[in-house]
Amino acid sequence: MTEEGPDRPPGDVDEQIERARQQARDRVGDALHDGVVQSMTALMMGLAVRRLDAPAGLWPHLDAIELELSGVVAELRDLIRDLRTPDAGVDSDRA
Repeated sequence: MTEEGPDRPPGDVDEQIERARQQARDRVGDALHDGVVQSMTALMMGLAVRRLDAPAGLWPHLDAIELELSGVVAELRDLIRDLRTPDAGVDSDRA
């Protein structure tokens, strides 16, 4: 019986596909971190600096904006962590 098909066993191909998927997820995570998260953090820092010169009546509003930005950054970091975590327990039914 002769073996037909690609030069590599199917397991190697599956591993290569999974490795490529994870590399793509890592790239997306890096892009989010280096782009959006850094921009949001810079906005928070700029807001904190401007708060120093703002009238006291605006402080509660600025605090609310800073809290909202902080929440968005935390959500993005969670998404990035999930992207970078290999799918160890993913169902094989999911495509």
